[in-house]
Amino acid sequence: MTSGHDSFALLLAHEYTDRSIAGFGSRALKGVDRERFLALEEANRSVAAEKKLQFHIAKLHYHVNFYHFGSILGRYGVECREEKVAWYTLGGESLGLGDEVKLKFNFLNPAMETQSQFWQKPYGSSDSNGYLGNEGPEKDSVYSRFAIVAWPAVDNVEFTMKFASLGTAFETLRVQRPVDTATLLKFMDLAITKLADIDNLLAERRKLDVWNGSYKFPPLISTATCQVLCQLLQECGNSTLVSVFFSNFFSRVKEKHAVVLDIAKLVRKFAWGVIGKALLEAPICVDWNQDDIYVMQTTLAVVRALERGQAQQDLLSFAVGKAESLPDDRLISSRSLEELWRLVLSDSDDGILSTLSRKFERMNPRLSAPAVEIFSRYLKR
Repeated sequence: MTSGHDSFALLLAHEYTDRSIAGFGSRALKGVDRERFLALEEANRSVAAEKKLQFHIAKLHYHVNFYHFGSILGRYGVECREEKVAWYTLGGESLGLGDEVKLKFNFLNPAMETQSQFWQKPYGSSDSNGYLGNEGPEKDSVYSRFAIVAWPAVDNVEFTMKFASLGTAFETLRVQRPVDTATLLKFMDLAITKLADIDNLLAERRKLDVWNGSYKFPPLISTATCQVLCQLLQECGNSTLVSVFFSNFFSRVKEKHAVVLDIAKLVRKFAWGVIGKALLEAPICVDWNQDDIYVMQTTLAVVRALERGQAQQDLLSFAVGKAESLPDDRLISSRSLEELWRLVLSDSDDGILSTLSRKFERMNPRLSAPAVEIFSRYLKR
C-alpha cells in the first residue's frame, strides 16, 4: 500500500476479551484469525519500506437505545447512540479510545459476509423492555467486535490522527524527533480540522439528545498531549506555531494548572511581542469549572514561574483584570488572594497596583478586612 492510499480493516471471526488482547496482543489470535494475520505479516515483510503497512488491533463498539413509537407495533426511533473504538498495538499496549468522530472503515470481507452477518450474535445482541411506569417500551442493542486495522506505515502519524486520537498521534510524532516546522505545522493543521469535526458532531448530538450533558462542552485535550505539544514547539523553535497552539489548542486543555511550567517555558523561549497576544486572547474557559477565579489562579501560577519583564507584567495585568471583574465576596474568599497581592506588591508597576487598589477601595469594609490584613503583613516584612 503506497502513501495516500486508504486503510483497511479485517474483522476477526473469533470472540476476544479486552483482557486477552491487552495481555497478548496479536498472540491472542486463534484459528482463521491467526492464519489471516500471519499471511498479512508475511506479505508485509516482503515489500519495500515505502509500501509497508502499520497494523493495529481495534475494538469496535456500537450501542443504540431505541424508544417505541406510540401505538405503532414494532416501530422504534433512536433515543441515543454511542460509538467508540478502543485501540491497541500488536503487542497489546492500550492506546486508549479514539476521538469521537465519524469513521468509515474499508472492511475486507474474505468470508463474503453480509452486513447483518457482520454484527449478528455473538457480536451483537438486543434486549427489549416493556412499559416501566411512565416510560414506554425500549430496545437496547449492543454490537462489539475486534478487527485488525492497517494503513501505510509512511503515513502512520496522519492515519493515527484520523482514526485514533490526537494524543496518540502527537506522541507518535514525538518519538520521531527531531520534527521540523513544516511537519509540525501539517499535523497541527490536521488536528485543528479534526477538532472542528468533533465540535460539529457534538453539535449534531446536542440537537438529538438535549438532556445529555456530555455533549455540552467542546472536546478536551489531555495534560499529556499538551505537554508533548509544548516539547515539540520548544524544539522546533518557531514562534508562529506557538501562537497557533495558544489560539487553537490551549483553550481545550482542561487541567491548565498542570501545564503551567510548560507554558512558562514557551513564554521564556519565544519573543513575547510575537506570542503574547495569542496567549492573552486565548479563550481559557471550556467548562463550568473554569470561571474567572480559575483563569486568575492559572495566570498567577504562570506569572510566578516567570522572571520580571514585559511578559510577567502583561500576564499580571491580565490576572488583575480578572480579579476586578469578580464579585467582591468571591474574590475575598479565593485561596489566591494573598498570592495576588504578593505578586502585585512585589513585581507590578504602579498602574496594576492602582487598578487592584481601586477594587478594594470600593468594597464593603467588612469584606475588605482579609485584604487589609494581607497588605499589613506584607508591609511588616
